[in-house]
Amino acid sequence: MSIKIKLLLSFLLLGLLPAGIISVLSLYISAQGLEKQTYNQLSSISHIKSKQLYDYFKGTKTDLNLLTKNWESLSKHNPDLSISELTTVNHTWFDGFITDKGYYDLFVISPAGFIDYTFAKEADYLTSLKTGPYQTSGLATLFEKIMITRSFEVVDFSKYAPSNEEPAAFIGQPIIIDDEVVGVIALQLSINAINNIMQTREGMGQTGESYLVGDDLLMRSDSYLDPEGHSVVASFAGNVKNNGVDTAAVQKALQGYTDTEIIIDYNGNPVLSAYKPFKFEQLNWVLLAEIDEVEAFAPIYSLYWVISLIALFSFVVVIIAALGITRSIIKPLGGEPAQMQTISKRIANGDLSQEFGSDTPKIGVYGAMAKMNTYLHQTISTISQATDRLASTAAQTSAASTQSNASLQEQHASIEHVANAIAQTNTSIEEVSESARAVADLSVKARETSHSADVNLQQTIVKMHSLDNTITNAELVIKRVEDNAQNINTVLEVIRSVAEQTNLLALNAAIEAARAGEHGRGFAVVADEVRQLAKKTQNSTADIEHMIELLQAGTQQAVTGMHKSIDETKSTITTANQSAKLLKNSVDQIDYIARRAEIIATAAHEQSSMSEEIAHSIDSIKQAAIDNAAGADQVSAASMELDQLSKQLQKITNGFRLR
Repeated sequence: MSIKIKLLLSFLLLGLLPAGIISVLSLYISAQGLEKQTYNQLSSISHIKSKQLYDYFKGTKTDLNLLTKNWESLSKHNPDLSISELTTVNHTWFDGFITDKGYYDLFVISPAGFIDYTFAKEADYLTSLKTGPYQTSGLATLFEKIMITRSFEVVDFSKYAPSNEEPAAFIGQPIIIDDEVVGVIALQLSINAINNIMQTREGMGQTGESYLVGDDLLMRSDSYLDPEGHSVVASFAGNVKNNGVDTAAVQKALQGYTDTEIIIDYNGNPVLSAYKPFKFEQLNWVLLAEIDEVEAFAPIYSLYWVISLIALFSFVVVIIAALGITRSIIKPLGGEPAQMQTISKRIANGDLSQEFGSDTPKIGVYGAMAKMNTYLHQTISTISQATDRLASTAAQTSAASTQSNASLQEQHASIEHVANAIAQTNTSIEEVSESARAVADLSVKARETSHSADVNLQQTIVKMHSLDNTITNAELVIKRVEDNAQNINTVLEVIRSVAEQTNLLALNAAIEAARAGEHGRGFAVVADEVRQLAKKTQNSTADIEHMIELLQAGTQQAVTGMHKSIDETKSTITTANQSAKLLKNSVDQIDYIARRAEIIATAAHEQSSMSEEIAHSIDSIKQAAIDNAAGADQVSAASMELDQLSKQLQKITNGFRLR
C-alpha cells in the first residue's frame, strides 16, 4: 500500500471514525427514546380510553338503576296501573331521558316477554320475545338472562333485525317489587357514544387510532383510518378477513396479555401497537391504540438525513485536508520511500534492469535516482553490447578459421574421392547405356504381345454377349413351358370335375337299377363299370397333376438358374471390359517406357563424355585447396588472441545486471 493511501486512510480514520460512532449512537439512543416515548403515549391513551369505556358502561348501569328506581317508586304510588299504563304516564320522562343520555332505544318488557314500550317504535314494538319473530335476537337473550339471574346483564353486539340488521348491544335490569319481577327495563346502546370515546384524536397524529375488537374478531368501534371497510356495521355485514381484525395484538390481548410491540395491522402496515383486554360484566373486548411506524419514527428519519449530510460534509472536508497534507509530504520525495529504497539497493548490487516509464516524476529524490539509474544503464549497456559483439566476432572468426582449415582438409580428401568416383561413374554410365538399349528392345516385344492379348479379349467379350442372348432366349422358352403347364392344370380341373359328376351319375344309375329289380340288374353292372372308370380317371388326374407340379418346380428352378447365369454373364462382360481398358493402358505405358529408355540411352552416352571433362577440372581444384589451407592457419592464430581480449572485457561488464 502506497504512503499516499496510508496517509489518506489515517486522516479519514481519525476524522470520520469518531463522527460515525457519535452519529450511530445518537441515532440508536434517539430511536430507543422515541420508541419508548411513543409506546408510553399509546399505553396512556389505551389506559385512558379503557377507563372512559369502563366509566361509560358503569354510567349505563347507573342509568338503569335510576330507571328501575323511578319505575318502582311510580308503581308503588300507582299500584292499580298496568305496565302499559305506567309507560304512558312515564312517556314524557322517558323521552327526555333518552334524549339527554344519548341511548338508541329504551324497552319496557313484561314478565311474559312482551315489549310494552319502545322509544324508537321499531318493528319489535308489541312483539313477544319468547314466541315472536325476534326470539333469537340479542334483546331476547338479554331478557332471558335477566329473568334467570334477576340482576343487571349485558349482551354484546350482534345483528338486530328491527334496526335494519345493524349491530346492536343491550343492557338491562329487572323491575322487582315485593321480591317479584314485574318487568324488565332494557337500553339499546348507541354506537356513537362508544365512537366518541375511541375516536378522540389528541396525541394520535395522522395515522394513529384507537379501536375496539370483540372476541369474534369483529369491530366494536368504527376505525378512523378505514371508516368504510372497518366500521362496526361493515364488520358485522362482512367477514373477519376483509372487515375484521385478526392481528397478533388482538390474539394476545384475548389471551389476557397487556403489552406494546410492532405488529402488522389490518391494512398490512407495520404499526406500533399498545393493546390490552377490556372486560365489563360478560363483555370480552380488546382495546388497541396504534400508530404507523413510518409516522412514529419520522423524527428519526429526519435526524438520520441531517446526520448523513453532516457526515458527508465532514468526509469531503477531511478528504480535501488529507489530500493537501499528503501532497505536501509526497512532493519533495517524488515517489514512495519503499520504491526509492528498492532502487538504491538494486543499484548498489549492480542491478540496473528496472525500467522507468514516461510518468516517472522529473523532480525530487525519486526523479534523480531514476535519472542516475537510466544513465548507468545506458553506459553499461553500450559497453556490454560492444563487448558482446567483439567476443562474438572473435569467436566467429576463430571458429570460422578452424572450420575453414578443417573444411580444406576435408575438401582435399573429398576431391580425391570425387576423382575416383568420376572414374567409376564413367564405367557405370556405359553399363546404364547398354541396359537402356536392352529395355527399349524388350518394351517393343511387350507392346506386340499386349496388342495380341487385347484382340483375344475383345473376341471373348463378343462371345459373352452371344451367350447372354442365348440364356435369355432359353429363359423365355422355359417361361412358356411354365405357362403351358398352368393351362394343363386348368384342363385337369375340368377332367376331375367331369369324373366326379360321372361317378355321381353312375351311383344314381345303380340306385335306380336296384329299384328296378330284376330288370335293372344288367344296367346296374354297366353303372358300376362306369363308376370304376370315373374313379380311375380321378386317380390318373391326380397323378398327372402331381407330375405337372414337379415339372413347374423344375421349371422354376431352371428360371432361377437362368437369372443367375445372366447376372454372372453380365458381371463377366463388365470385368472383361474393365480388363480391356487396363490392357490398353498397359500398352500405352509400355510405349512410353520404350521411348524413355531410348532417351536414357542417349543421355547416358552424353554423360560419359561430360565425366571425362570433370576429371580434368578436379585436378586443378586440388592444387587450389592446398594453397588455401596455409592461409587459414594464420587467420586462426589471430582470432584466438582477439577472443582472449574480448573475454576479459566481458567479465567486467557482467558485474552489472541490465534486464
